[in-house]
Amino acid sequence: MAQGKHIRQKISEKTGIPFSNIMVSATHNHSGPEYGEQPYFEDVFVPAFEKAAEKALADLAPAT
Repeated sequence: MAQGKHIRQKISEKTGIPFSNIMVSATHNHSGPEYGEQPYFEDVFVPAFEKAAEKALADLAPAT
């Protein structure tokens, strides 16, 4: 999936997390628009993924 690769690259650039250590998962319903059909996806979803990754990185804590 090209979109997942693109999002992973953006997260890697923003956080410094190696590209190969980033996994993106999503679900869909087969009746929604295609990623490429909605330009705002790039403006809304990619920054949201970046922000979530930055928050997760900032909130890291040892597992117990």
